[in-house]
Amino acid sequence: MISSAKVQSIEPSQELARQALELEAQFSLNHYEGSSHGPEIIRTKGKLPVVISSPHAVSHPREGRLKLADTFTGALALQLSQRTGAPAIIHSRTSEEDPNFDENGTYKQLLTEIVIASRARFVIDLHGLGRSQPFQLVIGTAHGRSIDGQFAWRQSFADLLFNNGFNRVGIDIPEYYDAARPTTITSFIWRTTGVPALQLEIHKHFRAPSARPHNYAKLI
Repeated sequence: MISSAKVQSIEPSQELARQALELEAQFSLNHYEGSSHGPEIIRTKGKLPVVISSPHAVSHPREGRLKLADTFTGALALQLSQRTGAPAIIHSRTSEEDPNFDENGTYKQLLTEIVIASRARFVIDLHGLGRSQPFQLVIGTAHGRSIDGQFAWRQSFADLLFNNGFNRVGIDIPEYYDAARPTTITSFIWRTTGVPALQLEIHKHFRAPSARPHNYAKLI
């Protein structure tokens, strides 16, 4: 991630917002079910050994109900991939699968293949926090289990966020998404591949490039 000052000197926040809106259009089709003729999963290639995951870019079923999309996590994953060279995977069309809840499925299988093929050293799984939540961002590592107990990594990531202006960052708070459930992508990837992973929950105020372009640029 890049500091907000650097982002705005390289590329104005309005331009980042415009790009995000264009990229998000493919996910927001059909009330955020994506294109009925488009791919179920989008992946990008890259040489950076960090894989970016966005499993809820479109709405998805969960326990018999439709769970709404984590808006702009798909666009964010694509923009981060473009800017860093990190491979990314995005669930882009509503199917019978909830990648972060179901025990297995196409998304988890393909993500595993990407992690192994790219020799990834880390996975960052992007999600969305609602407006009512008190945190700007929440880091989930299954209480350190998904990062092999390397708590210094988790703290370094939190410090990076804090130093770039995020002063309300939660870490492994159970009621605010700690990624401890075994079927989360974060726990699954660590358990099946041994590659460290974390879940990053992002408040809606930083996933609204049209209404809050400077917040969105700050996040990137």
